[in-house]
Amino acid sequence: MNRIERENREGKEFDHGAPPPFKLADVRAAIPEHCWVKDPWKSMGYVVRDLVVVFALIGIAVSLDSWFVWPFYWFAQGTMFGALFVIGHDWRISHRIHHANHAHVENDESWRPMTETLYKGLPNWARMFRYTAPFPLFVAPYYLAVGEPGKKGSHFIPKSELFVPSDKWDVISSTIYCCVMVALLAALGFAFGHVHLLNLYGLPYMVSIHYNCCY
Repeated sequence: MNRIERENREGKEFDHGAPPPFKLADVRAAIPEHCWVKDPWKSMGYVVRDLVVVFALIGIAVSLDSWFVWPFYWFAQGTMFGALFVIGHDWRISHRIHHANHAHVENDESWRPMTETLYKGLPNWARMFRYTAPFPLFVAPYYLAVGEPGKKGSHFIPKSELFVPSDKWDVISSTIYCCVMVALLAALGFAFGHVHLLNLYGLPYMVSIHYNCCY
């Protein structure tokens, strides 16, 4: 019987601040060995499969072009965008810090628990933007652009406090790629119509933000 089971049986209140009754090595040991085997061909197979699904969903939605179908497309494509997102979202610098310090009050980069003092110090607009629907759907690009309360820094500026001088060209290249993507989306909007762009990309993107940030 572990400590949690013993305390539950004795009627004691669970102490959320206490260390867990296991070590990180115990968690690692519980994972089957085959899960640690890297298989790039299998991984790329999943990427190809996901891309096929993405383009198949686009084809189905465009061919049917029904307002009954579009909501199903937004949801399905949003989850697929999430599948593609996780491939490259571990940015080498800032987001790696997040995964190494997940939910750490001081050291986490993007999902740092907010202290009561910091929360009470937020202006009303910041609280609304962060906690009132539908504004949290825009949190991800806002975070990338300016950071979050108590952890400022833009992911697009090499001199941001998130980076060191040696990161300069990595940040510049990343910013260029993002600008190219925005330009491509703008061009597609002018070529095929902004409503089509909203249906095919914009709304699924919103779903993917919610899916990845809240799952």
